[in-house]
Amino acid sequence: MAGSLMRVLGIVFVILGAVGFFVSSNDIFSMTTSHNVIHLVIGLIFLGVSGNESYSRKTSLAFGVLFLLAGVWGLFSDNFLGLYSPTVYDNLVHLAAGVLASYVGYRDSSGKDESTSA
Repeated sequence: MAGSLMRVLGIVFVILGAVGFFVSSNDIFSMTTSHNVIHLVIGLIFLGVSGNESYSRKTSLAFGVLFLLAGVWGLFSDNFLGLYSPTVYDNLVHLAAGVLASYVGYRDSSGKDESTSA
């Protein structure tokens, strides 16, 4: 399951990163060059690990936590490490991606939560 998520999110992030170079920032999403490059790199990492379930789970969990931190940080700051100024929608996307990636990364390959596994 984690490999499939990494493949889908990898494609989405590569597309977002590439499109961001051709679309200007607006009130909905903040698109800066550095933010677009970050999306491209994350997308390529996700695609790179998507063929290995173990790496996919670890990457999903790690980036899930990072996305959650980025989303929470954005709720309390109008500047994310000098890279971009997040909007409410940026924060919602980061929080949603963080919850999804963390959840999938936490699950084992049989579909059971690690906390309930014997």
